[in-house]
Amino acid sequence: KLAPAGFFHASKKMNKLMYDTSKKMKIPFYSAGIAQKAKEDRYIVWQIISDVPGPTIGYKSNVSKMRVQFDIYSRDEEATFAIGKDLEEKLLGKGLVLLRNGPFFDIETKMYRRSIDISFFRKGN
Repeated sequence: KLAPAGFFHASKKMNKLMYDTSKKMKIPFYSAGIAQKAKEDRYIVWQIISDVPGPTIGYKSNVSKMRVQFDIYSRDEEATFAIGKDLEEKLLGKGLVLLRNGPFFDIETKMYRRSIDISFFRKGN
């Protein structure tokens, strides 16, 4: 067993996880680059920060550690904490929280932003 986190087979499974989590939380999730058009009072933007191959034998590996950054946006500063807690609860057992930042007021969006980085193990090339 490599780690307590779940395995994700390529990007289809990651996209499904984001879609399912968004539905459970009743908050829109956007892939990075799309959210600038979002007009909701709260939403989450996610992007893959890194995808590092696991240990290799003969330069072959089908396991990698994927780091995903979630940026939580809300018009209410306290809500960013509650949304972040809910996000972590929904992803419990699927990934490991590495970092939390904020909330900070984002001048561009005129919203509060809190970032949470979560590491997932991904199986497949």
